[in-house]
Parts: sequence; C-alpha cells; structure tokens
Amino acid sequence: MLHEKIIRIDGGRVNVYLVLNGSNSILIDAGIKGKAQKILDIARASGCSPEDIAIIIVTHTHYDHCGSLAELKSKTGARILVHESEAPSLEQGYKVMPKGTLMYSRVLSSVGNRILPKKWTSYPPVKADMEIGDRHALENFGIEGEVLHTPGHTAGSLCFVFEREHVFVGDTAFHIRENSAFPPFADDIQSLLQSWKKLLDGNYAYFYPGHGTPFRRDVLEKTYRKYIKR
Repeated sequence: MLHEKIIRIDGGRVNVYLVLNGSNSILIDAGIKGKAQKILDIARASGCSPEDIAIIIVTHTHYDHCGSLAELKSKTGARILVHESEAPSLEQGYKVMPKGTLMYSRVLSSVGNRILPKKWTSYPPVKADMEIGDRHALENFGIEGEVLHTPGHTAGSLCFVFEREHVFVGDTAFHIRENSAFPPFADDIQSLLQSWKKLLDGNYAYFYPGHGTPFRRDVLEKTYRKYIKR
C-alpha cells in the first residue's frame, strides 16, 4: 500500500513519515525525544540526506510528535510548518493531553494532565517558519500536495495530502483497532467528524496515521457512518 516515495519510520510510539522528493523532501512529524538520529539514518538509507529535507510538517504539537523536532531542524535546516493556532504551543514546547473519547482514555487524560510531570510531556521549544490557516499548497516545494486544517484531535490539527490520494492524518485518525479509525483522544468530537467529512469529500484513497498502520478509505467511511449517527 505504501507509495514508493513514502517511508514510514518508527518515531517511538508514533509514526513519522518521509516523502522523498529530491532536495525538497518532506518529513511529517518528528517523533519523541531522542529519535532524530534514527530518523536521519533511515532517511539516508533511503537516499535522502539531511539537507534534502526541506520542510517538516507538524500535524499537531503534542510531545510524541514534536520531541525530536528541534534537533531535526538543527541538523537539516528544514522549515517548520504548523497551524497558526498551535504555533504558541510549539514555542513553549508543551501542549496538554487532549480529552479522552472512550472510558479508559478519559481516565488516562484526566489523570495524566493532573499527575504527570510536565517534563515528561514537554520538549525543546521550536519557532515555526510557516504558520498556516485553512489550507496551504506546497507547489513552491516542487511537490503535488497541500496541507489541510482538520481540527478535532486538537484545534490546530493538520493533514497533508500527497498526489491527491495519500493523506497523512497525524492523530486526526488512529488505526490501532481493526476496521476503526476512531481516536481514543480528541478535544472536540464534532469538529473531528466534520474534518473526516472534509477528507471523505476529497475522495482520497489511502490514509497514514500517527498511531497504528496505514489504512484504506473504507475504514474511515465505516467509522464515520458509525459515529455520525450518535
């Protein structure tokens, strides 16, 4: 299912994706702390030098997606793209855990935000180079793709659409349970469902989540139909 230009990398409890595009290659998210070297080693093995990574798209600013961001920016010189509403969190190096959507995740979120030391869920702060609003085309980077605002998991969550059919969704959708894309954490379920509707209306075929395995459109369709009725 993976496109020949897409490399999936284990960023430590989260997926990091590399889209190969010569000297304008793109990294989606940055994993937890301490994963920069691993990410760059895999990039090199795929024929992509650190200097070839031109942009790092931050799907949202939780620690598991931004832990190695500062180090990766330093080693690649890449420009950092984030939604304008999450740029302040990126500069602080911290964002609270989102609300739970299931019984067990509600407990985890509530307890985690109260008792987890902030140092566990913080990361080296980073200043964004590009702050976007609703959508942003990447034609200036010589790639057929655009970044979409898809709130729900967080208010500033982003998805990256590559070649009109591959979508990197961050935590806008999970695939840790078979035949379900529903995330265990999201700040606003109604906004999340509206974002899913936007993705389904785009007729995209393949989805690449931050957690779990890539999945096809039918999984998102089934999950959407299930939850839109509630």
